[in-house]
Amino acid sequence: MRIPSKLTPFAAAVLLALPAAAHAQAVTVTEAKPGLLKEAKVQPAEAQKAALGHVPNATVSKAEIENEGKKLIYSYDLTVPGKPGITEVHVDANTGKVLSTKHETPKTETAAKPATAAPATTPAKPASATMTKPATPAPAATTAPAKKP
Repeated sequence: MRIPSKLTPFAAAVLLALPAAAHAQAVTVTEAKPGLLKEAKVQPAEAQKAALGHVPNATVSKAEIENEGKKLIYSYDLTVPGKPGITEVHVDANTGKVLSTKHETPKTETAAKPATAAPATTPAKPASATMTKPATPAPAATTAPAKKP
């Protein structure tokens, strides 16, 4: 089948755009603290593109902007079909550079989380400030010798 010459540039543009559209996702970035997105110099779409560039065939399952240490970062949780767990990618929100990439499986994720402490029992009531006199023991019961008839 022959494509009319007027459609050739359009068809080429569509074919070239398909791979880019496959990776484009509308993901909402959650702010760890209100106002962090306004502080970022890099837009979320640009940071997401950098994160996806480090993990082939990945899709974003979660995106967040947060302060970690003294840096403002985007944190992306990426999933890859057929690969268990997530890959967490941190992108500097001021430069757009990928800072770290770490893969976590469900097994390593649970091992990394601290054990939840058992709930504390009800604390004992504090001793009162006034001293109380210890109870005096009751006199020991003595038995009188039985009288002989």
